[in-house]
Amino acid sequence: MSDNEKAQLRRDLKEWCAGHVPAMNQQHAAQIAEQIVTTLKSHVAGGVISCYLSLTDEVDSQPLMQALCRAGYRIVLPVVITKERPLVFRLYHDGDKLIKDAAGLPVPHADSIELVPDAVIVPILGFNDKNFRLGRGGGYYDRTLSTLQPILTIGLGYEAQKVDFTPDGHDIPLDYIVTESQIRAANSLF
Repeated sequence: MSDNEKAQLRRDLKEWCAGHVPAMNQQHAAQIAEQIVTTLKSHVAGGVISCYLSLTDEVDSQPLMQALCRAGYRIVLPVVITKERPLVFRLYHDGDKLIKDAAGLPVPHADSIELVPDAVIVPILGFNDKNFRLGRGGGYYDRTLSTLQPILTIGLGYEAQKVDFTPDGHDIPLDYIVTESQIRAANSLF
């Protein structure tokens, strides 16, 4: 797949997400959250989980973060320091005052504790049948996950975001992709 084709695919998926995900979140976000907690419990009993503060066109992460807290997990949020560096993960508690990171996303303050997560939950713009994730194009998660291997990775999306694309050489397949209708495992290691 050429860079132009991948860019067009991202534009199409962003348009679809903007038009559909907010309504789908009302129906499915809590269900997806419970599926993820169930999946996590079979691999990571307690510990630190990286989540994300969702944009309006991503699976709503609020029900997930609440479910993670109820299950006894500590939550960290990914932070962009610079475009070239891997993400760092800062401890997050509901109600924390947030600042903007280098990508303009809300994150915990620089004086928040940095932790290495036991599992990383990532938003998905698109995904293929091999559990490769198509993100927004910054490469932050791929760059970061390559430094954290082995680590449990879970992507959140909707079935309609499943598309056909060829991953780049630096892309890393996710262990699981959880949608409103299924949990897709990438391999039989888990």
